[in-house]
Amino acid sequence: MKAAAFAKEKGATVITIAMVDSSPLQSSGGKLFVKYGHYETADAIDTSYGTMYLLSAGIVDNQEHTNHLEKMIESLMKVQPVIQHAKQAFLLRVLDYAKRFKDAKVIYSLSSGSNYSQSYVLCNCYLMEMQWINAIPIHAGEFFHGPFEIIEKDSPVILFMGLDSCRALEERALTFCKKYTDNLFVLDASECDVSNIDTEYVGYMTTLILNNVSRLFCKKLSIEREHSLDIRRYMHIVEY
Repeated sequence: MKAAAFAKEKGATVITIAMVDSSPLQSSGGKLFVKYGHYETADAIDTSYGTMYLLSAGIVDNQEHTNHLEKMIESLMKVQPVIQHAKQAFLLRVLDYAKRFKDAKVIYSLSSGSNYSQSYVLCNCYLMEMQWINAIPIHAGEFFHGPFEIIEKDSPVILFMGLDSCRALEERALTFCKKYTDNLFVLDASECDVSNIDTEYVGYMTTLILNNVSRLFCKKLSIEREHSLDIRRYMHIVEY
């Protein structure tokens, strides 16, 4: 609220975004208030990712007279069935690694490009916040600057592999991890049929695909650990 008010006071165009209509941000005086759907029930186009993709594409179109918004809408509509298929295709591996990782003291996640956000969300929001497991998101490009020294034969690693220009970084990490750990869970978007999606936007769409598979893994992990994803000690409970 204070940030929105500060930006408006300084003359910035303020756009606020939240998941509920009752958010104080709706009355913050911004130029636009955008509501997105709950990630467990909304289709890709209505989630926070989809909403931000559309908003960004619209802004670029307005500023640079491009045609990204129409193509982004089309891509987001086409990715939904791919997401559903991916969740089924990865289900057995999700169940397997949920059992293998349930007692892990720390989990490492590797990714790059648009998928680095998935490592960030997985480690910070799901594993640490919701499961109280120490977790570290590592950019695949930074992995060989030191973090790879921590990998041992039993180190649990979750590797996201997208279809954007940064994939080579993830492939390099894959080669190393396959050699030095027996606990490597690979979420590779190349296993999904994205042939129906405009190649210019595939990299963005694979983020949504892997996000859904990652969340499925976390749900199964929470069941194995008998630790609900809804349990909190501090968030929205104490002052901070």
